[in-house]
Amino acid sequence: MSPEFIALSENETAAGALERVRSSEIAPETLTTILLSDAEGKLSGSIAVVTLLARRRAGDAGEPREHEPVSCTPTPTCPRSRAR
Repeated sequence: MSPEFIALSENETAAGALERVRSSEIAPETLTTILLSDAEGKLSGSIAVVTLLARRRAGDAGEPREHEPVSCTPTPTCPRSRAR
């Protein structure tokens, strides 16, 4: 996974998302996924660039989003990462 990414509002249009991809300086071979954020700026999901390219309609980029964000609060069953 590349440390470079594009993050957009989950309400961004597919056309707007594709324009951001086209104008990005991120190497095309590393830009595979766009991160989506909600109105509060929190990660709400992601969508593959290839999915946007295959869309036949110009709806919202995040509808339907492909992946819900994975998150975990440190608990006994989900410990915090430890530096090694």
